[in-house]
Amino acid sequence: MDDSKHKEHSQDIILVRNIDVNCQEVTYSTIGRTVKRVDEDTKAEYTDYLTVPEEYNHSEYFMVKWGGQPMKIAPGQTKLLPRYIAEHYAKHLADHVLGLREIAEKRVGLIQSPVERPKTLKEILVSVQTWFNDMGEVDEGLKIAEEVEKLNEGVNLSETDMGLVRNPTVGRLVQESKPLDEILAEAEKVDEGEVKAGEPTRAQLIEELHKMGEIVTGKETKAILQQKLRGYQ
Repeated sequence: MDDSKHKEHSQDIILVRNIDVNCQEVTYSTIGRTVKRVDEDTKAEYTDYLTVPEEYNHSEYFMVKWGGQPMKIAPGQTKLLPRYIAEHYAKHLADHVLGLREIAEKRVGLIQSPVERPKTLKEILVSVQTWFNDMGEVDEGLKIAEEVEKLNEGVNLSETDMGLVRNPTVGRLVQESKPLDEILAEAEKVDEGEVKAGEPTRAQLIEELHKMGEIVTGKETKAILQQKLRGYQ
């Protein structure tokens, strides 16, 4: 379908899939809840705010929260969500799935890969089901949880393509690098016979940057590595 005439809107309705299948990871977090209490002396009612521990197994669903409301989708299942929640869900699910792949495949930089991240987001954000178009603005007071339930109530979640989900928030993309041990081995070969007394080696600079969470491909010159390190000082 030619969707070029459509203008993206935060209230477009997106079909979202949970691709986190066969995962047994448990996510731990805390949630805030309000409870009604009665003062023993005055008998007056008051509201107390509690922080309650929470956990869930990914074999049951993958969850994000928006405005304090949980958005859950079971593994392999789909749900209709407004674009602004759909992209929020996809961001966190992509981070999780690509992070697991980095560990399993011993690869570095998949989460920010300009190849793998867009591909993963496309698997999660299946298609636009309804364009906002000329519908009236949604009331600000509409509760998010009620909106999501209404979208999915009694709906046959077919994958009829009403248009691609374009331009999701993919974050900062960086070319995938080799595993650190391979990068260091290559750097040590280059360092042989080129290191002046008292100066750090390329391998040492790469290790320091890796500790700071900086993605290094191994192709950088020593000057560039030193410039990157100065940015953390």
